Amino acid sequence: MRSYLPDSPYINMGPLFIGQTVIFVSKEPKLKQMFLSLRTSPQVVLLGARIWKTLLSRQGVLNYAKLSSVTLVQGELVRGLTMMTPQTASMLQRHPTHLSLLLQQKSKCTNLLG
Repeated sequence: MRSYLPDSPYINMGPLFIGQTVIFVSKEPKLKQMFLSLRTSPQVVLLGARIWKTLLSRQGVLNYAKLSSVTLVQGELVRGLTMMTPQTASMLQRHPTHLSLLLQQKSKCTNLLG
């Protein structure tokens, strides 16, 4: 274990690794696998973690694990934007004259300031 630390970003944490210490290293947070390993080894206690260059306490790791996945959040965003598209189109079709006047006014203001 100690032979890994000098060439890693965890070198400053060396004094914390005394006795039997386990460190999980992964390019992406794989919390489900980590929690599964911790459950099968009750003698190992989670103290904290470094996730995406942020140090988290045990409670921070547990809270992070409860967050939705990035793909799920992206799907919700796309769904929300898709639902807004017809509304935008109908708003643009309802008042084209008003929109035209607003765009002309914006153009005049831009020309006066610029």
